[in-house]
Amino acid sequence: STYYSKILEDMTSKLQEQQDCLDNKLQNKVTEATNMEIDLIEDVSGRDHPVACNLGNGDKEFQLKKLHSAKAKLDDVIHQKTKLMSENSEMKQTINELQSGMYDLKTQLNTMDVIKLEEEREAVISEKSGEMEYMQTLHSQVEKLKTHQVIFPFPRGFHMSSNVRVGKNTRWKLRMGNVA
Repeated sequence: STYYSKILEDMTSKLQEQQDCLDNKLQNKVTEATNMEIDLIEDVSGRDHPVACNLGNGDKEFQLKKLHSAKAKLDDVIHQKTKLMSENSEMKQTINELQSGMYDLKTQLNTMDVIKLEEEREAVISEKSGEMEYMQTLHSQVEKLKTHQVIFPFPRGFHMSSNVRVGKNTRWKLRMGNVA
């Protein structure tokens, strides 16, 4: 989540930088266009007569070219502003999608953690069950060995045997006969 927060901060700062840069460009272009309009207005307002009557063909054409140029620049600025607003909207949408994705990822990770823990729990229970079964088998084998008849052969026909449980109080009997 720290990683995605950092990405979100970086994207937000880059978006803000782009917006500031575009705002500065727009402000400069609007200022230039406004200065051109002011020049046109000063030229026109400095005269006592309407512009159409007082301007010669050369001046009129020059002023119309300046006017068309200013309109083209203004249209360009408006187009760039619209484009920037569209990009800004797309960036906000991308940021929202990333935030939503982070939430979904957190949920998936939590679900995966729970599933993994359940699997580990089942494995431990299974392992413990196997160990218990092994211990019971071992215990029954030890019990069988404890009650097993032990015969020790001796020379000259004697042997020693025990039919009781092997332990501290084991009694040994000495018998005469063949070892079977």
